[in-house]
Amino acid sequence: MAIANRTSAIKIDVGLDEVIIEKCLETVPGGRTLNLDTWNGGDVIPAGILLGFMSTTKEVCVYPFAAKGGIKAISLVNAGGSYTSGTANNVPLSGGSGKGATANLTVSSGGVVTVVTIVNAGAGYRAGDALSYNGTGGTGATFSVTETSPAKYNDDATTQGVSGVVGILRKSVMRDAPLASILTRGTVNWHALPDDYPQNHDGIDVPVTIRIKSPSDSSVL
Repeated sequence: MAIANRTSAIKIDVGLDEVIIEKCLETVPGGRTLNLDTWNGGDVIPAGILLGFMSTTKEVCVYPFAAKGGIKAISLVNAGGSYTSGTANNVPLSGGSGKGATANLTVSSGGVVTVVTIVNAGAGYRAGDALSYNGTGGTGATFSVTETSPAKYNDDATTQGVSGVVGILRKSVMRDAPLASILTRGTVNWHALPDDYPQNHDGIDVPVTIRIKSPSDSSVL
C-alpha cells in the first residue's frame, strides 16, 4: 500500500515544473498517493514522469524506466594475463563512474582476454570510463566504455506488474511524501527534464490526450 509522509521537512525546487508541463487541461480529481515500488531514482520525483497502473495493488506508480549510463559498447584495452582459458561468464567489471556492469570474457589458451561481451549494462557510466577485471587466476585486463545509453522507459512494464499509462506527474514531489497531481490531458515538454530521466516514450502507449512535444514542435493542443 502507498503511504505518504505529510511532514517531510525537505524542500524541492519546482521552478522547472511549469516549463515541463506547458498546458494542463485535465487532472485526476484529488490526485493519488504513488506506490514507489518501481521508483529507482533519488529523493525527488520530477514533474513530467510517466505514471502507470499497478495491476496487483490497483495503485498508481512511476512507470518503470532504466537509468541513464548503461554500457552499450565497450572495447578491450589490455588483454591482461594468467587467466583460466575458456569463458568467464557474467563477471563483474570494476571502476568507472557507474555500477552494476557485468560481462562474459573469452580467454585464450595463453591466458589473455580476447573478447568482452556486456551482459548487464549497469547504470551511471560515461563514455571513456576505464574498467577492469581481476579474477579466475589472472590480472591486468582493462576495458574502455565507448558508448552508453540514455534513460529509457521499459518496453514491457508488465514484467513489473504495470499494466499501462494513467497520466503524467504534474508537480514534482518528494519520495517520502508522494502525493501526486496527475495530468491526463495537456501538453508536456519532456526535453526540459534533466537527462537522468527519459525524454521520449518510444514503444510506450501514451494516451492521445497527452501531447508530447519534440524540440522542434511549437504547436499546442
